Amino acid sequence: MTTHDVSGTNSTVTDDLAAAVGECWAEVLGIAPGTPGTFLSLGGHSIAANRLRSRLARLGVTVTLTDLFDDPSLEDLLRTLRERADTVTDDPDGASR
Repeated sequence: MTTHDVSGTNSTVTDDLAAAVGECWAEVLGIAPGTPGTFLSLGGHSIAANRLRSRLARLGVTVTLTDLFDDPSLEDLLRTLRERADTVTDDPDGASR
C-alpha cells in the first residue's frame, strides 16, 4: 500500500492524491467527477461515508467521519488533509500531538 503525501511539498503527488480522492468521492456518491456540492447534498450518508473512508484507507489516507461531515465539500476535505499533513511535517517528533 502506498501512503500519499498531501502536504503540498510535492505538487505532483498532491495533484495525484487530489485526483484519487476525487475519484473515490465521485464513485461512492455516484456522481460525475467534479460535481460541486457537499457530501450530504450530493447524497452522502453514513454508509457512503464508511465506504469512502475504506477506499481512502486503501490509498493510505486516513479520514474520519467527522472530517466528512465537518468538511463537507471535496475541496474542504482536501484542505483538511493538506493541513493535517503540514502539521505532521512541521512536527516530525509529534510533540504537538
